[in-house]
Amino acid sequence: MPPDSTSPTDRPPRQPWVLWVSAAVAVWGIALLLVAIRVCLHPEKNSVFPVFIEAGQRWRSGADLYLELGKYRYSPTVAAFFAALSMIPRGLGAILWLALNATAFFTGALLWAKDLFTASLRKPPLAPTETAAVLALTALLLLPMSLGNLNNLQANPLIIGTMLLAISAVHRRRWNLAALCITIGAIIKIYPFAIGCILIVLYPKKLAWRVAVVLALALLLPFALQNPHYVWDMFHKWIVSLQEDQRLDALPTDSYRDLALLWRVWIADNLNPFAYQLIQACAALAIGLCAFAAHFWKGHWRHTDRLAFLSALVVCWIMLLGPSSESATYILIAPVAVAFLLRSFLDPLPKYHRALFLAGYLIMVMASISVWFPFSRKFLTCGPQPFGAILVTLALLLWRLRPVSSPRIPPANP
Repeated sequence: MPPDSTSPTDRPPRQPWVLWVSAAVAVWGIALLLVAIRVCLHPEKNSVFPVFIEAGQRWRSGADLYLELGKYRYSPTVAAFFAALSMIPRGLGAILWLALNATAFFTGALLWAKDLFTASLRKPPLAPTETAAVLALTALLLLPMSLGNLNNLQANPLIIGTMLLAISAVHRRRWNLAALCITIGAIIKIYPFAIGCILIVLYPKKLAWRVAVVLALALLLPFALQNPHYVWDMFHKWIVSLQEDQRLDALPTDSYRDLALLWRVWIADNLNPFAYQLIQACAALAIGLCAFAAHFWKGHWRHTDRLAFLSALVVCWIMLLGPSSESATYILIAPVAVAFLLRSFLDPLPKYHRALFLAGYLIMVMASISVWFPFSRKFLTCGPQPFGAILVTLALLLWRLRPVSSPRIPPANP
């Protein structure tokens, strides 16, 4: 056969989806490589990893995990996990923790986003190559709101990753995996269990007993690893520390980045704690009632959209009215903001609807980027992050109220 005489200029150009995927892999690959090198060489610098390691060391020695209010706010089970990491070189432990967080975050976020994109009302539906391109764009848009968490070795990527994995597992009828992911998120911090509660309300027969069993095992495991009296005391102190660390009376610079901050900065200096707790409870009750309504009355609400909307609404509640929304916590809303922003361009929606998603995302991105500048503390005190979360929440509600003419897709048996 004659040799191939096709010149490089005669070859067909690369498909756009290949370019998007290549760009996402290259950008994130370089970013994670640089972070891995940094945390390996300097795991104690600009990182919360020493807090986790100290908790693991305290667990091994039977010392108080919650001696200093607000320093360690995770469960005793997490301390038992870090007891193992505290026995290996600090740099290696930091890389393993980074790998666990990054894997959970990307797997959960991209699977959840894929489910949301494939349920789009776009005509014709997305082709596999188009879905790959949109997922690559999703990964790129997640970068500014998530890289700081990974760089600081926070647990938030693991939390939101497992929660989104639980939703994707429910979508695929993987009930045991969903129960495991719900438990992992809840055992790190209590508030992610709110998403688990919504999933249990939607599918009680499939999830209720599974979550109960796995959660019971996770709570009992520490008692097999340490003195039971010590473990019981640590669980009690964990709950007490969460109740005491509300920060409603703290200075705005030290307050949580939630709806209470916006009230205190822009409306009134004081905030009645009971009234605020009542607002928190009423908002949570409203979301719960929405879940009950979705369970008993499906109408034309697609199965995927029902899961995505309710879980996104819970994430917005965690950001605005949850128990401990710090600047780093806003990585939890990043997949919601990005995925629904891109979904708004796939669905036939009004321009103002897309503008709300875009404005909310950009405001929160500016807040995330501002931490690299000296004025960040003053800027974040003004509440850009909760304001962006309000815009995303409003856009979500409008998205749910949009007219839907597509036929109903039968959901899974609850």
